[in-house]
Amino acid sequence: MSVFRYTTPAFAVPTISYNDRCNKVSEFSTRRAHMPHSLAEVFLCMWGSSHGLHCNDLFLGCNLSHHLLKVHGIRGSDNSHVICKWDSCDLEVNKESLSRHVEERHLRIVHSCECGKTFSRRDTLSRHRRDVHRLEFAS
Repeated sequence: MSVFRYTTPAFAVPTISYNDRCNKVSEFSTRRAHMPHSLAEVFLCMWGSSHGLHCNDLFLGCNLSHHLLKVHGIRGSDNSHVICKWDSCDLEVNKESLSRHVEERHLRIVHSCECGKTFSRRDTLSRHRRDVHRLEFAS
């Protein structure tokens, strides 16, 4: 007798496919946490609560800071310390670094250059563009 064991990924990225004939969203799938993602993707919030449950809201990667502020009340000065509650991470970081930490560590967001190189941080991409391609972009 074989036993089927399903393991839930660290977070699920719903991939929505649109069915023109039915005029509705037709399918969800999940992607593994180790795959690189972009800010344009939809993510499932794994921020933990005091009740041991996850938030489970869907948000666009580019709206992470707004989600953390509005839904989880992450406020205060940039130098104030906060605890990352993403999937029981519990790392203490400065508030100004929290979004970058979640993007890099938990969401695995990559920032791509036109030359094909990828970077885990937006500021590293900007420095690469400035130093290698001699381009200046507004951050």
